[in-house]
Amino acid sequence: MRMEFTFDLEAVEKHGYCIDVARKMIKEQAEEFKLKCVSDNELLAFEGSGLKSDFSGMLGMMRVFAIQSNWVAEIANSWILITSDGWEDVLRQVKEKYARGELYDKSYG
Repeated sequence: MRMEFTFDLEAVEKHGYCIDVARKMIKEQAEEFKLKCVSDNELLAFEGSGLKSDFSGMLGMMRVFAIQSNWVAEIANSWILITSDGWEDVLRQVKEKYARGELYDKSYG
């Protein structure tokens, strides 16, 4: 199980974020869910540790960055979840849900 992110540096600048701070915040959140960083360059990627809690950790990351705040979706070029069953385009799903009003970024309200 793996979660991968790439970032749009123009969007980072447009929204007033610092890419290093954003990457650090994502890595800190992953640590809280016991996910290990396996790539920290243009591709930021995390994997589970082989624990039963890995899937809930991945879902927790998605909840934090999709439901509780949308800043990751604003600056990501890609955000995918890879499982043994295939992969999911998390970024596309999150953006579609925001567009339909199914998700609301509480940080703006």
